[in-house]
Amino acid sequence: MTASFKRKIQTLLATALFPSTHKDWYKEKGYGKGKLTPFEDFLTNQRENSKAPYHDVFQGLTIQRNWVDCIDYRKNHCKLDSIRFVPENPKVKSGEGRHIVNFFGRLEYYECNFRDMALQAHATGASIHAFNPPGMNSSTGHVVEFKDLVNAGIAQVNALLREGIHPDNIILQGNCMGAAVAEEVNAHFEKHLHIQLRRINSNSFKSMSALVTYLYPPLSLLKDTVKKLLEYTGWQTKPDKLFLTTSPYKVYMSRVNDQTIRPKARMGTKVHKLAKQKEESAAPEYGDYEPHRQWLDEHAIMALDTEKFGNDGHVNPHELDLYKLKSVIASDNVTAYDFVNRYIESSNQYIESHPQTVESSRLTTGAPYLHEAATAVFPEHNKLQQNIMSALDEFLAVATLPEYRQHLIEEQPNERIEVISEPH
Repeated sequence: MTASFKRKIQTLLATALFPSTHKDWYKEKGYGKGKLTPFEDFLTNQRENSKAPYHDVFQGLTIQRNWVDCIDYRKNHCKLDSIRFVPENPKVKSGEGRHIVNFFGRLEYYECNFRDMALQAHATGASIHAFNPPGMNSSTGHVVEFKDLVNAGIAQVNALLREGIHPDNIILQGNCMGAAVAEEVNAHFEKHLHIQLRRINSNSFKSMSALVTYLYPPLSLLKDTVKKLLEYTGWQTKPDKLFLTTSPYKVYMSRVNDQTIRPKARMGTKVHKLAKQKEESAAPEYGDYEPHRQWLDEHAIMALDTEKFGNDGHVNPHELDLYKLKSVIASDNVTAYDFVNRYIESSNQYIESHPQTVESSRLTTGAPYLHEAATAVFPEHNKLQQNIMSALDEFLAVATLPEYRQHLIEEQPNERIEVISEPH
């Protein structure tokens, strides 16, 4: 099958699975009309204007914008717009000296997460990093397949390693599709540098094909076709095969009444099932960390903090920022940041007693990028091309139908009681 045909399919599918808009967000918001650059003008305004939306949360933080060199899956060079929030005098010490790298989901970019990142920097004491993938806002390049997102994550982690940051101090925090990317990034570093990076897997799915078929039930009749289409275009990913169970290196959070990822497609559902099997058959593996692991598993289900933010029944919990969430175990009053701090503190203790060693020269070099192999997945055949195009047309028709999406939201069952009643 011709490369041009495959690229056409990939591009069409990318518009549905990971749409992006190339623009200067800061300039679009009206910043940079004087001598300052749009970003400098934005930052100055937030610090000095008491009515600016982020004036309160940006205080006490050093905020830096950087450009990270990256190479996509097709060996094209691009630059990623990256930002970091560093607490100047952290009051919370659990994350001090640690670096949390955000991997955002579909339709997300770092500029829409300023408040959450700033609050997390204050709440944890960690340096908070984020980047926009190729083609998103000011980042150059394009995302054509899932491995482009993985390469962007590899580039960001490599940049931190070259700064001399030890891998034991790097934590990947992924939301939805970003969590799947973070799992693939960690697997890549395990393979090439033989190191593990800690992961906070939030709000994610067990596989791309499961997400698509559960999100759009008519496509469940085409499960095999959807799988083959995703595999052929490079959009299939199975983070559940990489995550498996919680440990000092990985923890997950899920959300009650998620209207985007249905229960059977969620990472949390799969992890919970495996955790129950482990409790029934295996002895603790992590020594002093084990009680913390069990506590984290028990408090991993999050919901809107209605005491602080009201109870809007029309809000999709999938779209909520971390600062608006708390564990459904109401008696313990555990916020999402409390959960993250507990994970960082307890995993710090374990990792400090089990440090990873790697040659400094290898850290400076970093992990290699993923690159496209010149191999054909299917033989050349006009009828097959027509079948693939028909399947893609049907997929896009369902995936972009607003009337159906609204119907799906209205029909989503309330699962709060079901989830709370389950042991974790």
